[in-house]
Amino acid sequence: MPRFFFHLAIDNRATPDTEGIELLDLAHAKVEAEANCRGFAVEELRFGRAFPLTSKVEVCDERGKVVHVAWTKDLIPEAAST
Repeated sequence: MPRFFFHLAIDNRATPDTEGIELLDLAHAKVEAEANCRGFAVEELRFGRAFPLTSKVEVCDERGKVVHVAWTKDLIPEAAST
């Protein structure tokens, strides 16, 4: 199974994933990235910290190539951002 890495980027801060996880394919990695992005946002907001809509989770393959980007702004329902 391929290994995917999920790097979190908030503003100018990046948190690299040095371990990654093995998943069946890119489709499963996209689902994982979106769940991670939502989870990070929930945790930050739960503790009263800002979580910019420009935050993202970059999915990289084993060679380090970005194969998908999950943006917070795309995962927040429109009604919640107004």
